[in-house]
Amino acid sequence: MLSWFPKMVQIGFPRNLSDHSPIIIGEEKKNWGLTPFRFFNIWLEDKQMMGDAIKGWRDCKVKGSKGFILFAKAKAAKSRLRKWAAEHKKDNSSLKKIERKLLTWKLQLSKRVGHRI
Repeated sequence: MLSWFPKMVQIGFPRNLSDHSPIIIGEEKKNWGLTPFRFFNIWLEDKQMMGDAIKGWRDCKVKGSKGFILFAKAKAAKSRLRKWAAEHKKDNSSLKKIERKLLTWKLQLSKRVGHRI
């Protein structure tokens, strides 16, 4: 059977609630191109991001049907947001500070309670 489907892979998962192990069967991992653009609501709090998105929308000058204009403007705004996100993804020092602060609080709490969290 495997000779018919040489690129098939099987992934087994541990048993949790029953005596059966879930299995996923699929083809070898493929490159489907770019990943979908993800937008996080927290970005709305950044004034620079909003300014970049609005600038991308306003700077897009195209002619055509209303649907085409909407598509082109959304694409331009998305392009600006991608660029902004890539630049800010590299600068995650504030996130690291928050993670360290959270860990410190957890350690302090565990000392008060008398066990590890």
